Amino acid sequence: MNSLLSSSENDTSLPKWQQPEKVAGRVVLAGLVGAAVYFWGQILPFLVDMVFDTVKLGIGLGTLFVLFLLATNKRIQAGLWYLGQRIFRTAA
Repeated sequence: MNSLLSSSENDTSLPKWQQPEKVAGRVVLAGLVGAAVYFWGQILPFLVDMVFDTVKLGIGLGTLFVLFLLATNKRIQAGLWYLGQRIFRTAA
């Protein structure tokens, strides 16, 4: 009545390493690894450029965020205002 095969009923099957799906999977995996090794000279510069572009983007966004925080800080705005007044009064 049970439609699922138990392990005792499946003793006559091939070992796992000889099953067709395992062999096909290993062939495909070996092909992908071989293609990656063959095209490594083209893949690596692309990955390095992508990492450096990401780092540059992070530095730029971090700089913009710090400038935004400095521009919206009331204490810094007041300090720059008083610094400007002091410079103009000294120059006058």
